[in-house]
Amino acid sequence: MRSLCAYCSSAKIGQIITNNSQSKASPIKLKVALTLRHLLEKEHFSINFMRENSKLVGVMGLYITDSSQEVRNQTRETFLKVLEHNSQG
Repeated sequence: MRSLCAYCSSAKIGQIITNNSQSKASPIKLKVALTLRHLLEKEHFSINFMRENSKLVGVMGLYITDSSQEVRNQTRETFLKVLEHNSQG
């Protein structure tokens, strides 16, 4: 997952996230949530990046209400990191 984020473009990773976000399996959703967080870390939690990639924000919106506790927690942590990073500037 880290190597995917390190060696692929953000656009390609975004496609992979949106393609796999519709899976019903919780382990896959968790991997998608973790990959989304790593992608946002790579982009320095940029609000502009998120604005340009509204599908990723939609995935986060779906995952924050997911039935899996682990997926919800990971997505919540990602949201908090975005807010924390952008409120400091």
